[in-house]
Amino acid sequence: MVQSDNFAVRNSELVDPTNGLFTVLGLVSLHLGGPYWWHSEDINNEMARGAVFRAYELGGSERAGLDVASITVADVTDDPTEPDISELSQCDILSLDDFLYKGIQEQLAADGMQLIQWMRSELNQADNLKGLVTPYIVMDQGKERQFIALRIKAKGRKVVIIGVFDIAKKEVLAKPIFNTLRDMVVLA
Repeated sequence: MVQSDNFAVRNSELVDPTNGLFTVLGLVSLHLGGPYWWHSEDINNEMARGAVFRAYELGGSERAGLDVASITVADVTDDPTEPDISELSQCDILSLDDFLYKGIQEQLAADGMQLIQWMRSELNQADNLKGLVTPYIVMDQGKERQFIALRIKAKGRKVVIIGVFDIAKKEVLAKPIFNTLRDMVVLA
């Protein structure tokens, strides 16, 4: 089930409710699947603009606790600390990965979370899309959560897409989140 409170959400648009297809800021489209109740909300601040989609188990309630998974799509062009992926080469990855590690660790600590495992960033290129993938594991309110951050360039904008899922439920959550990231489309 997909819910988008269109009266309150402006940065994403539900374009196909039957298939859970959303667009975000006219930059990317993504499919939110699985047996989950998805709730969307805008992100609007000086460094990022976009949407976060939170997945809750059917029959559960968002008020009952943490979501079990989420997908965040943000235009981070105005954040001077975000790298321009179009300019990256393999020789840049090691120093950039160290920079991202320190920045993410500081941000998580400020948000009351703890980085418990870092996996090195990887620069991937397929067809006309170059992306930097950074996976890491976080302790968030007593739950281990897998984060997969994908940084791309879309329509000249720096975009970050972050998939998150509870590791305790990885057997059912990992595939839908990976599929959403893999099947995401950059809009022309």
